[in-house]
Amino acid sequence: MLSFKILIATPWLAVSKLTNLEVKRVIEIVKKTWARTIRESIHHLHHIKSPSPAFLDLWSRSELVLGHQPGSSLLFLRLLPDSLKKSLRRLYLTLSVTLTHPRSDSRAVWEPNNPEEDALFTNSIRDYFPNVREMAIEIIPTYYDSWLVGRTPPSEYVLDMVWEGRLDTVWFYYRGDRISVQTDRLFLWNVAMEGNNPDDYSEVDFYLKGVEETISRTSARSAVWRELHAFRIVKITKERKPA
Repeated sequence: MLSFKILIATPWLAVSKLTNLEVKRVIEIVKKTWARTIRESIHHLHHIKSPSPAFLDLWSRSELVLGHQPGSSLLFLRLLPDSLKKSLRRLYLTLSVTLTHPRSDSRAVWEPNNPEEDALFTNSIRDYFPNVREMAIEIIPTYYDSWLVGRTPPSEYVLDMVWEGRLDTVWFYYRGDRISVQTDRLFLWNVAMEGNNPDDYSEVDFYLKGVEETISRTSARSAVWRELHAFRIVKITKERKPA
């Protein structure tokens, strides 16, 4: 089932009690307008039919969060109208999309037969969603044993898209208490975090830079992280080494 959550945050809410009340009234009107736009573009609660210009505008400024199993998520993406594929900018993946089990049919989505090839999921993003420039991926807890036996984590394929210039930014986000030194060694081993020497992570002129950012309790920028119950986020970009 498709679900849309409209999150609106603005500094005007913190100006004064009177301004807060006025802004909240405006926000409620805007929410109702957007909700009507969404309803008019949804068919049988799971399929987006011909989207209106207003829906396309809303879509292009939204984060698409996928929270179903890999095969179903990929099928949903491929069945989207071309106009939505072209206007999507930001894609977020939860553990439901990236975790695959040894006997699951969905393993093929993240595990290519040839280790030198890219994953089917990231290939599909590259081929069908030309304007996606930002992705976020929930980091798999290190106690999930099947990822500790030589399998390539989905995060590696997503980082490859940054190296290729296909993405501008990748976010790693963590939920619960899944942060540990072991987690960082497994998923950030080729990312130079702040304070580290880029030359230790890359032999070419570019490297992957990681910056841990703060999740605000009130800012609009952090709204999606609060909704995803993230407690830690790392922003990863491709940068040129300093001269």
